[in-house]
Amino acid sequence: MADKKLTAEEFEKWHPVVAILTAVQKHIINRNAAINAIGPYLRSGLIRTGARRYSYRGEVHAVTEIASSDWGTPDHINLTDLYDFWRTGTLVVRRQGSPLTYFDVRFDPNGVAEMMAAIAPSEPTHWRPPLETYAGGTTWVSEEYDEKIRGSQSVPSPPAAKHPGGRPPYDWDAIWAAIGIRLMEGWKPRQQKDIEAEMKKQAENLGFDPVPGRTATQERASKLASALGLKD
Repeated sequence: MADKKLTAEEFEKWHPVVAILTAVQKHIINRNAAINAIGPYLRSGLIRTGARRYSYRGEVHAVTEIASSDWGTPDHINLTDLYDFWRTGTLVVRRQGSPLTYFDVRFDPNGVAEMMAAIAPSEPTHWRPPLETYAGGTTWVSEEYDEKIRGSQSVPSPPAAKHPGGRPPYDWDAIWAAIGIRLMEGWKPRQQKDIEAEMKKQAENLGFDPVPGRTATQERASKLASALGLKD
């Protein structure tokens, strides 16, 4: 975890891992060689990195910037061995003997542009990964770049989600992921209300304000409680 404060808005403009590796491999075809070309930029901090959320010692938190030290040294972490990371964007490191897991890791476009200028001098100055790298999402593409590659026809943004009654949009997948991690780490709820309380706690850790109410957590917690054979 880094000291710098990465905002959720800034993070959405950063590039997913798989897109960067794909782009580099257009110029350095060998996968391991491409990864080794990226590595020094990560370890030196020339490419800032961040994660949509991270899990550490049973707690799941929202957007964070990853410290360059977490990328280790070539002797400490062999980036070419992190097959799942380059495919899914999930990075697992050790912190004080405990696993620290970063989900949906992304790279800062400014650092990526500097790297690509060295790897592929023929690329545009304001380099961006090709649009076709992503299925359905274009939130990371700047308007300036979009106009350059598509002329006056811009990519429409997805419509804003509506939430009846003005209630905040809860990322239940993230909350369930946090609950799953807690269970894997040995947490054993005794009653359904323990699950409800944990759901609210993890929602708060993820930055939701206000946290889900009793109605929202009760219905969802009852399914897990039933699966675990717990009583109310």
